[in-house]
Amino acid sequence: MKSKAILISIPFILMLSVFSFTVNGQENKSLKLSGTILDSLSNLPLPSAGLILKNQTSGTEQKGMANTAGIYSFSLLDTGTYSLLVKYVGYKDYQYKNIRVFDKDVLLPSIKLSSELNNLKSVNVISRKPFITQSLDRVTMNVSESSLSAGTTALEILQQAPGVQLTQSGGISLKSKAVSVYIDGRPSYLGGEELKNWLSAQPSNAIDKIELISNPSAKYDASSSAIINIKTTKMLNYGTNGSFTVGAGVGKFGRGNSGLNLNYRKEKVNVYGSYNFMGLKQFSTLENNRILQNNNLYTYLNENQYSEKRTDLHSVKAGVDYDINQKTTVGVLLRGSFTSRTRNDDSNTPIGLINKPVDSTIFTKVVGNSSWNSPSANVFYKFNDAASKQSLTINGDYYRYGKSSSNDYTTNYFGSSNQELRSDNELRDNSPGHITIKSVTADYEKTIKLGKVSFGLKSAFTTTDNDVKWENLKDNSWLVDPGKTNHFIYDENVNAAYFGLSRQIKKVGIQLMVRGEQTNITGNSITMGSEFTKNYFQLFPSLAFQYSKSAKNQFSFAYRKSIERPLYQYVNPFLLFQSTYNYFQGNPNLDPMTKHELELSWAYKQTVFTSLSYNYIKNFYGTFYKQDMATKGIISYFDNYKYGQSINLNVAVSKAIRKWWGFNGNLSSSYFKGSYPSVQTEKSTPNINLTVNNGFLFKKGWSVDLMGLFTSPYSDGFYHYNANYLVNVGVTKVLNKNSSIKLTSSDIFKTYQTYYTTQYSNINLQNIARYDTRSITLTYSQKFGNVRVKKQNDRKVGIEREEKRIGQ
Repeated sequence: MKSKAILISIPFILMLSVFSFTVNGQENKSLKLSGTILDSLSNLPLPSAGLILKNQTSGTEQKGMANTAGIYSFSLLDTGTYSLLVKYVGYKDYQYKNIRVFDKDVLLPSIKLSSELNNLKSVNVISRKPFITQSLDRVTMNVSESSLSAGTTALEILQQAPGVQLTQSGGISLKSKAVSVYIDGRPSYLGGEELKNWLSAQPSNAIDKIELISNPSAKYDASSSAIINIKTTKMLNYGTNGSFTVGAGVGKFGRGNSGLNLNYRKEKVNVYGSYNFMGLKQFSTLENNRILQNNNLYTYLNENQYSEKRTDLHSVKAGVDYDINQKTTVGVLLRGSFTSRTRNDDSNTPIGLINKPVDSTIFTKVVGNSSWNSPSANVFYKFNDAASKQSLTINGDYYRYGKSSSNDYTTNYFGSSNQELRSDNELRDNSPGHITIKSVTADYEKTIKLGKVSFGLKSAFTTTDNDVKWENLKDNSWLVDPGKTNHFIYDENVNAAYFGLSRQIKKVGIQLMVRGEQTNITGNSITMGSEFTKNYFQLFPSLAFQYSKSAKNQFSFAYRKSIERPLYQYVNPFLLFQSTYNYFQGNPNLDPMTKHELELSWAYKQTVFTSLSYNYIKNFYGTFYKQDMATKGIISYFDNYKYGQSINLNVAVSKAIRKWWGFNGNLSSSYFKGSYPSVQTEKSTPNINLTVNNGFLFKKGWSVDLMGLFTSPYSDGFYHYNANYLVNVGVTKVLNKNSSIKLTSSDIFKTYQTYYTTQYSNINLQNIARYDTRSITLTYSQKFGNVRVKKQNDRKVGIEREEKRIGQ
């Protein structure tokens, strides 16, 4: 192990040594202040922009002008505090205040000027700049710039995001692709319902922007199908600021949330942290109806479950960034999510012949407790030298996910006359599990005459250890059930490198990249005494092209090859008990999917965003069922198709229709067709998803949000899904510039549910799930301290691929 670690560290050491040598030979002799002036819509440079730099202490001024590339530079004679005024014909003036200059060069962030025409016609009606903008590789939602986002949550904002779809169980997709959720360029370590609860607990006043990256470049892990990056707010000026949120609501049961975000900045030090809590109790119902055929006899088996779950979620974050000098920053970030849950389930399963009375009924009660803890740590080093046009970022990451779950099952069997057929069956499980991820990454960029060159390395090690223990109660003694007990260990190592070039040629932006990944896998079923290994190397190219014809029209094309590896539990070969007649079994022969995607997109006036994509997926995998006629049990598992193909169309509109009326709408449609070797499937049909959000502004700080969601019926070959819809409404009162209160009613008609059927081979299944979606919530939000904010330093860390495969 030591020799492997030494070999992996060599390229990082060499790259750092070469970089340090380059930097040390290029020290600046003069003190300068520099930056770039860009158009806020197209991100193109504004040549010959006029600038006035003023010393706020002495009052002396220097005038300057940006060059043809939008770059400006001032030679400074005195240290002190400065302000910078930028003027450009047809654009709104911009003033940058409190620029502190000591004994080092100062590189300001890019200054983006807003067109006066756009401000008058659309932007200033609702916000200070467009709510949604598009650049070369991403769509950005400017949350902090929108008046209508006041009092909302991260989950509510994502419901408005172009191409984003959310399921009740917490699943998120972007243009029909699986999503990894990042926070400030780092993975969130959350998935499923826990991710949904976390998003529900995050207030909008703690969010600066949300970036939607549907086609990540080869700079990102090859398995990052799509990325949603939530950028939180952070200090701009010296001092302290923060925000506080508290809310209470009721569905069938009560719920509540609270949150505190703090930032402190003083010269070279920036300290920040947050704590958020959500507590809620919810119910759900599940109908799982099956028909079993045995010769000419048809038997129905209908499982009906009612479940109540109490969940408490605590999420914490603490970090510090330290500027060693104007070029170098180091930092530490600690983050954790801690969740506990209790469950109380009751189910009854009537069984009988079709069109005949019930023959027997099974009653099952489940009482259990679960907890999930996911602490993580990140350390980083970042060097950025404007003079030599190069940067280096190194990240070290550690993440540990711990799960503890224990449940007691009591099953009773009754006949048609309600007579007891069998004595109570007592069963319990204890299911601890741990996942540990360690990684180190290095990313280097340098601008040369040809363009910007990017190069990076990564090495990640993942270990999962799941030890599931089941016991039966017999003669007042608990005995291990060997048919259900399972201990499985999975190790994975991925070593990767990428190289890329990006360049802006007038109105054309081009990005070319290629990534190579070597994957080594070992799976060990301690219980079954079996082991499997896999080793493979793949190349993943990516291409992005954008033509900004004008501020009104932008056209983009992207190609990307990617891979999607199975969740860790998908390859565990043991049979996992879920209920009396339901089991899940992993497939150690499950291969990862390899995807090829082409996408065309068009942005019009930063108001209408249209994209059309095609995906070819080799070894696409999905859920299948097999049935044991003797026990009437059904086993779900994942298996590979020969291939899958999909076409996706997405149209999003973000527009201020009137001074008092803002509109965000998203229409998407996708069509999937797959080929499975041994099963005859039905014909696929496309689905249509429509999300509409109308925001109405009234006098004295009042506003109303009305959101509707509709999903059409569709079929993907194996499954047929029914239509689904819901309506939400919210009323906000802005009390002053720093505080607001909002009343939200979700799923007011109680229409949201999941309904699908599948019929192939000897499987005939109908599934209906309903959730506690109708609720009313009252939320109060308050900002305090210095309310000028900016986003945190973006740090893309090395475990974004691994964390989304935990599948909590």
